[in-house]
Amino acid sequence: MAELAARYRRLVKLWRDGDADQIGPALDAMGRLLAGLRVDAMGVRLVPVAEVFDRFPRLVRDAARSVGREVEFQLEGRSIEMDRAILNEVAEPVL
Repeated sequence: MAELAARYRRLVKLWRDGDADQIGPALDAMGRLLAGLRVDAMGVRLVPVAEVFDRFPRLVRDAARSVGREVEFQLEGRSIEMDRAILNEVAEPVL
């Protein structure tokens, strides 16, 4: 965040000083920084699907027992990461 603030201040200074030739490259640098920040922020929201899907085997087993059936439940890809909000939305109807 400090680097983003510093780039913003530099951009404002370039604009105030009328240094139009340097504004384009400064904007490009700020854009790259923002893109990296966006990727980092998305990484914070990602969680392994196992956090939600690990509840499924018991739910499936209990549901099968309640109707006198046996079931084999296999869950693959537990380490796949997904946006937490989307994962919860996907899991909610199943739970």
